[in-house]
This record gives sequence, structure tokens and C-alpha cells, in this order.
Amino acid sequence: MKKKKNIVIVNLDQYDGIPAGNDIFYLCLNCRSIMQSYPETYSTCKCGNVFVDVDAGRGGANDISNLLILKIE
Repeated sequence: MKKKKNIVIVNLDQYDGIPAGNDIFYLCLNCRSIMQSYPETYSTCKCGNVFVDVDAGRGGANDISNLLILKIE
């Protein structure tokens, strides 16, 4: 039997930056795209609001109020 996993919303602490990891995903509330927080290459959501630049080690959103951070536990 597979263990059931939960998806929780991570509170954004602006002083610690946006969390990333294999179990963290970003949901753009503008276009409803879900993207990995640590993709293999540069990535953006469909509308361009949320982005992850792996080479620079950063990610963010043009409108942070339309970003939801999800964690799989």
C-alpha cells in the first residue's frame, strides 16, 4: 500500500526568500500553472508571472500576491 501524501501551502517569509526543493512547487494564481521549484532549465509559467532561473539560483514572481507555494509531505 502506498503512503498517502499531503499537499500543504507554505507561508512566504519575505526575509528568507522563496523556498525551493524537490518537494516544493509553485502555483501561479494568474494562469493556474504549476511548476517545479527546481527545474533542470530556466522556466516560467504560461503567463510569465512566476519564473525560476536555475543557473542564477533564483526564482520569483512579478506579482508575488499571485504566487502560491506548495509542498508535498
